[in-house]
Amino acid sequence: MFDFLKKKKQPENQQDPYAETYFQELQFIDHRKKHWSKQNEEDPLQVVVFWVLIPIFLASISTTIIIIFSMLLE
Repeated sequence: MFDFLKKKKQPENQQDPYAETYFQELQFIDHRKKHWSKQNEEDPLQVVVFWVLIPIFLASISTTIIIIFSMLLE
C-alpha cells in the first residue's frame, strides 16, 4: 500500500518539461530587449532618422493635406 502512494506522489514532484523551456525563452527575450535598447541609444543614424527625418516627413504630409483641403474649400 505504501509503495502505491510513493509511486503516485513521484509524478507530482517532477518538474514540468515545458516550464524550463518557457523560462529560457523569457530570459532570451529579456536579454534581447536589453541589448536592443542599449544599441538604440548609441546609434547616431537611428537618432537622426527618429528625431529629424520622420518629423520632417510628417510635417510635410500635414502641410500638404492642409493645402489640399484649403484649395478644395475655396
